[in-house]
Amino acid sequence: MKLLNRIIPIAMALAFAMPVASADVITTLYARNNGGSNGGAVYFDLTVGANPIQITGFDTNTNDVGVPFNNFQVWILPGVTSVGNHTSGSWTQMATGSGVGAGADLPTAVTLSNSFVLNANTLYGIALVADPAIGHDYTNGTG
Repeated sequence: MKLLNRIIPIAMALAFAMPVASADVITTLYARNNGGSNGGAVYFDLTVGANPIQITGFDTNTNDVGVPFNNFQVWILPGVTSVGNHTSGSWTQMATGSGVGAGADLPTAVTLSNSFVLNANTLYGIALVADPAIGHDYTNGTG
């Protein structure tokens, strides 16, 4: 994986569906103040609450307008933070994604190759690796 050298939060919206078929969407801002190179990765940690969640797709932020992509990668590190573990061999690829860049500060829908479940009461390191055709735009955050 081509990886950025620092941990950065990504401005994205994850679409979640509970296994009992109810659906919720968690959204965030799209106000980029930073960006990464094409094919780069962003890392963040996610702690799942009392109920498991099923990841069915998400939106991301990219500066690329009208650029199609089909090799966006979603990786997880169950039970471990992403901090300091960028090159760990324990990452598991959960899905690939495709879409078309919507442009800066607009949600770019990522259609996943498959959905996957994150277990309740579990910490996950998450890595989103951009297709080589696009780069991540993101907002620096404090956690």
